[in-house]
Amino acid sequence: MSNVKQFPTEQLEIAKVDSMMADMEQMYTALDEAHKMINELELQCAEIEATYDAKIAEIIGKYGSKVLRVEHLRYCGFGEDIIYETTKE
Repeated sequence: MSNVKQFPTEQLEIAKVDSMMADMEQMYTALDEAHKMINELELQCAEIEATYDAKIAEIIGKYGSKVLRVEHLRYCGFGEDIIYETTKE
């Protein structure tokens, strides 16, 4: 028995392209959804960070920076400045 090979035809080529197009459509839809979720998380983080920075500034204003642990400054927008100032003293 011999192996019969299917030669590419116009229909087969178009079917392959259609299949690839459908796969890409699914992937790009998933990417769009992921981007939307990431953007939403970034906005939520920005809001929380602003509140966090204000709270850190309030604590420093009341008690000084020495009451804060280094971990408290991890997400603080001006944390490096505080660490630098504290180590200078």
